[in-house]
Amino acid sequence: MSGKKRTPSERAIIYAGVLGGLSIQQIDELLQPLGAGRLNPNSYEMLKGTYFSSMVNGIGGISTDVLNPFGESIYHPKQMGDL
Repeated sequence: MSGKKRTPSERAIIYAGVLGGLSIQQIDELLQPLGAGRLNPNSYEMLKGTYFSSMVNGIGGISTDVLNPFGESIYHPKQMGDL
């Protein structure tokens, strides 16, 4: 997501929303109480189509007892060139 840097809380909402199948409008509604800007439609499509594809492979083997790729990406998102 280019432009304004998102906080970890904002990224958590966005990532969970995209992975959970929420629409961009639903994600924007969740971001609103935080005073966060709307999610760019291009960013939404990029997250759905490209960004998470490297993480989704092997999702069944991910442990929720330790920091995993999803949690790591909330605090330290990868650049597109690093995917």
